[in-house]
Amino acid sequence: MNILSIPRVLTVLGIQKDMKFKCKVLTLGLSFLLGLNLYADTNLAPDLGFNLASSLNINKQVANNGDNNPQVASVNVQGVYNQAVSSQQQKKDQATQQALERFSNSVDIVREIYVQPLTDAQILDKALVGLLTELDPHSQYLNQEEYEALSIATSGEFTGIGAEVTMEDGMIKVISPLDDSPAAKAGIEAGDLIVKINDTPVSGMKLDQAIKLIRGKSGTKLNLTIVRKNQTEPVILILVRAPITVVSVKEKLIDGHYGYIRISSFQENTAKELHKAIDNLLASTNGQLRGVILDLRNNPGGLLPVSVEVADAFLDVNASDVNTHLDGKSAQAAISDKKIRDNKNNNNIVVSTKGRMTESGYVGEITPGDDIKGIPVVALINGGSASASEIVAAALQDHHRAVIMGERSFGKGSVQSVIPLADGKTAIKITTARFYSPSGRPIQGEGVTPDVTVPALKLDTNSKQAQSSAQAMDQKISYREIDLNQALKPEHPEVVKKQDEQVAQNKIDLETQKDYQLTAAVNLLKGLYAFEGQSSGPRASHLVMGN
Repeated sequence: MNILSIPRVLTVLGIQKDMKFKCKVLTLGLSFLLGLNLYADTNLAPDLGFNLASSLNINKQVANNGDNNPQVASVNVQGVYNQAVSSQQQKKDQATQQALERFSNSVDIVREIYVQPLTDAQILDKALVGLLTELDPHSQYLNQEEYEALSIATSGEFTGIGAEVTMEDGMIKVISPLDDSPAAKAGIEAGDLIVKINDTPVSGMKLDQAIKLIRGKSGTKLNLTIVRKNQTEPVILILVRAPITVVSVKEKLIDGHYGYIRISSFQENTAKELHKAIDNLLASTNGQLRGVILDLRNNPGGLLPVSVEVADAFLDVNASDVNTHLDGKSAQAAISDKKIRDNKNNNNIVVSTKGRMTESGYVGEITPGDDIKGIPVVALINGGSASASEIVAAALQDHHRAVIMGERSFGKGSVQSVIPLADGKTAIKITTARFYSPSGRPIQGEGVTPDVTVPALKLDTNSKQAQSSAQAMDQKISYREIDLNQALKPEHPEVVKKQDEQVAQNKIDLETQKDYQLTAAVNLLKGLYAFEGQSSGPRASHLVMGN
């Protein structure tokens, strides 16, 4: 196969020795033709899937007639381009048709020879479950019962054991138990693996099947066999199912001047409950509140707009400068919405989301007014802090409004949309976007790294099996969003690796407090208050929380 010589190419294009252009070439397709790697005979660009030479209608005699018989090769480049596109589309259509045939054949086989008879509706429902489950750990097909249960759960009232769970490696993994729930009272912890429900092994079940076994009538008992990473033997826990009314916000005073606010989940009424809790703390201290601890530990998340309202309670417009944490190109890709681009330095943003669809773009903004008027805040997070709680922590951190203390968060930085299907009774919950902090940091897989890392130490000094905190932490194996099957990959895996290396290098001092993280937070607030009393400059909180 000989590459066309340049003289022949010029002749084919109708360019004569006098260099006058006589080629009738469509202008729209000229660059397309000139970009082709032209070969002689009939083997021009075979990768396009058709005979380009014949499509061009190039008459070989054109090149042989020489100067005595000038001819113009009429090249319909637009037609070539259309034919190439059509050929590619045909290949895609064929691949789709073949996939549909495989699916249809599989349905026929299941219908005819599966050991138990199934209706077509049952088969297709199971296919939908598989389709959504294979996307990522959070996408799900919701049958009528599950769809109704989801609506009830977001309202804060349901019946069960009160634990946020997910499926991992054929077992149910606990993200976190809800406060004062049967799960919490029985001793279930974040990271526990449920391997048996009563006498039924969980292995091989779908998540919805396991949840159905866990659910039941209020007052009935349930045995759960738990595998805990830092224990060698399984643990059998007995729980009593109960109606779960989630009070998502609780508050109390510590040492008379320091407010403690615990948010266990983000439900419809969470923001209203938070405002009430803040008012109670301010009233009980006669306006002399010295600091607030916002406890987001083991908070599995909830409603996105509610997380914006919660963060907004502690933020004020134009109160801080937010610098991008990413390179310019990545930050622009992460935050592309015009509303964000027009907002200088992203000072008034809580969170932004970005997906494939225009509708997936969302910007949560700060409104005027800080409910506690700049009083120092310490926010506690850990590996059970996920999704909406990470939005709040990242926003407070980027705006230098709070010291983030504890352990790196779970790293669920994706948004799920619930879309009702045509029957109005079922729906799909599907991941439609990733969310980003005000500075453009992606949360997915990376989580929020605390400003001050403080391990969770739980020491039982009365137990003969008690170990030193250092030994306990060496044996501790945590899991996060990135460890789940089919999890969306982090955009900056090098950040995750660096964070893990830093955690592994941390040295832990022996402490005897029941809640070491909370004690550390209180001590930090006391130190800030003492320092602020001696400082004539800016607020101590801003000095500590700055870059």
